[in-house]
Amino acid sequence: MMRITQFILPILLAAGMLLLAIFIIVASKNHKEDKGIEPNYMAFFILGICLFPMGILLWMGMDNPGFLGIAGLGFVYLIVSLTHNR
Repeated sequence: MMRITQFILPILLAAGMLLLAIFIIVASKNHKEDKGIEPNYMAFFILGICLFPMGILLWMGMDNPGFLGIAGLGFVYLIVSLTHNR
């Protein structure tokens, strides 16, 4: 009987490659249109405020270092939103 853990890495690699392909297609389509849309930095700020403490609390509560990635993402969103403040 094969273990399910043997299939996790190939599945994650396939999903990552699929997401990368979708990103490249969308980015090339947006690049051709040359819209010049500015992102909503308030949304980055709200996401940062939500994700940073949630990641820290989940990391401390569940003792899983993987939740530090959520906290890091929230911190990056906060930094991006605060540096592009008007």
